[in-house]
Amino acid sequence: SNRNLQVERKLPDEDPYQVKLLYNGRLSYQKNIEQIIDIVQALNDQYGFKIKLMLVGKYDEIGYSLQGQFFSESAFQDKIEKKMSRLDCVDYLGEKSPIELASIMRDADAFISLSTYHDEDYSLAINEAKQYGLPAIVTTWGGFLRYKDCESTLFVPVEVKKGRYVPSKKKSLLVLLKLVSQLNSFDRNRIQEQYYLKKINNEVEAKKIFSTILQRLHYIESLSRLENAIEDIGCLKSLDIDDPRYLKIYLDYYKSYTKSSH
Repeated sequence: SNRNLQVERKLPDEDPYQVKLLYNGRLSYQKNIEQIIDIVQALNDQYGFKIKLMLVGKYDEIGYSLQGQFFSESAFQDKIEKKMSRLDCVDYLGEKSPIELASIMRDADAFISLSTYHDEDYSLAINEAKQYGLPAIVTTWGGFLRYKDCESTLFVPVEVKKGRYVPSKKKSLLVLLKLVSQLNSFDRNRIQEQYYLKKINNEVEAKKIFSTILQRLHYIESLSRLENAIEDIGCLKSLDIDDPRYLKIYLDYYKSYTKSSH
């Protein structure tokens, strides 16, 4: 059962700055992969940390269609691979099976996504990370804000540059520095517990919303069907609305309808 996952951190005592940072998802322009690589490199170079960035997923050349930016085949992949070839701090692991990903999750120390993808409405990747007890860095964008009340999630604000929403580079660096500095204070088992509590609360809330929608739809359907049925009763059309017989026929029909609809 996923509920009993073992989530022990693997931060070597002899080197407290040996951190494994995981990105899991599509590698595309709007996912801001290049920015993630840049801030990891900057933190290693400027502060002497030894952060290893692990990239899991497949390349996606989608570009930024809303702004008319498109890539030719493999252009984005070529750009990222050229950047990675000059660095030792980035490992591209490719696509992984669920079993392989589970092993990588257990070995990672934290999750990061600086995505500003135009329809980032519900991030499965951060859910998977929380399931394995990983603290996370994400942007204040789309579905990530569902975790705004989660103490193990650090947020990078989004800003507009050249007409495009992007994570703040300066704040990204500061937030990653904060995460690495506080890494030993995160309890992975507690993060996992919070994930399951949130999951249960979300499921309960979803059921309430779904139930309310069903009730509302039934109510609307009932009114519609009743109205259509009454229109078919010719005698009502020929009676004045103040005629006592109008009310009697209406109520008799309504009672028979409501009994048959339950």
